[in-house]
Amino acid sequence: MRSPKLMKLVTLEYATLAADIYWTRAVQYYGSKHLGQDTDLESLWPLLDVATTLDPNLLPAYRLVATFLSQPEPRGAGRPDLAVQLLERGLNANPTY
Repeated sequence: MRSPKLMKLVTLEYATLAADIYWTRAVQYYGSKHLGQDTDLESLWPLLDVATTLDPNLLPAYRLVATFLSQPEPRGAGRPDLAVQLLERGLNANPTY
């Protein structure tokens, strides 16, 4: 599922567990694409969007993935705009961190 709002409704009290699963999928997705020399990272943002919506306190997602999104192709997704959006979301959800 690519809809963060729908996933939040479906997972109920298991939202943080689902966020961890989506976070793991995002890391595996990036790793498999990176090792396979595939530069198509189209699904990276939807995975991260769902993970951080389900668990706004998922700090590694904000720290590490902003790098994955902002790096230019072929090493990253080449989407610094989405990286900034993710970091702003992280700052809003975790203002003391």
